Amino acid sequence: MTIALGVLGSDSVVLAADTEITWSQMKSSERKVWGVSGSGGLAITGAGDSDYLQAINQRLQDSFTANDTLSVDELENTFSEVMEDFYERHVVPFSPVPEIRIIIGIERKGQRRLWTSAGNALTRQNSYACVGSGREYAALSWEPFWTPQPSAMMP
Repeated sequence: MTIALGVLGSDSVVLAADTEITWSQMKSSERKVWGVSGSGGLAITGAGDSDYLQAINQRLQDSFTANDTLSVDELENTFSEVMEDFYERHVVPFSPVPEIRIIIGIERKGQRRLWTSAGNALTRQNSYACVGSGREYAALSWEPFWTPQPSAMMP
């Protein structure tokens, strides 16, 4: 069961994932969180076909490092274009369509952002995001941390 998680904090972005990879009947261990730094930081994790995850990761990292002067808002548009091109060339032409879901976390010039993908569309997330077959379990586990709790009343 794959669980990948992204958390957007007030001063950081954290991504995490399990390491189990399944091929047919075989199970193996592989890294599922990738990152690059330079002019800010980019981290990517996800669930689905591992070759496709690595391919989209490489393209997003290349886009991040090649556009080191773009703001976070401008990078959102650039990442959306990368996703659209990737799906048009490498996903849509195939049947059955390989499925991947990714989480992207970024920090640049004091701005932080967290996105998830559904197909080739990126969606901003305000606090946390989960993808993978275990996403419901992870979301239920994290929900208490993000639901405002009533403060203790002083007598």
